[in-house]
Amino acid sequence: MGDLMMSAIVNDSTVYSPRRWWMATLVTVLGIYEVLLSLNSGLAVLVSGVVGGILVALSPWLVRRSTTLGVVLLVVGALVWGIIAWWSIIAPLIAIVALAIGGYLALKSRHLTHYAP
Repeated sequence: MGDLMMSAIVNDSTVYSPRRWWMATLVTVLGIYEVLLSLNSGLAVLVSGVVGGILVALSPWLVRRSTTLGVVLLVVGALVWGIIAWWSIIAPLIAIVALAIGGYLALKSRHLTHYAP
């Protein structure tokens, strides 16, 4: 039993891997940070930041159910806010980091054989 538990922790291709949970949590935190940054802006940036941040925050958790849905939510949520708030350095940077980490999670989820119930 101990070997089975250790292999689940060490193997990165499982759904319950600590690395996958950590990366998904990081993308969620980036989405929440997107919402917080947009609260002190104009109407267009506010709406795109709140909606986009919620989409980014949900995307890594939905990518395990539907890879296409998770990727679409991630791209729409990150890019729209990153493009609308292009003048700041942090908005495009958060969008790039969220897309990179979320894209990695989406690629890894396509190769998974065990999905969470």
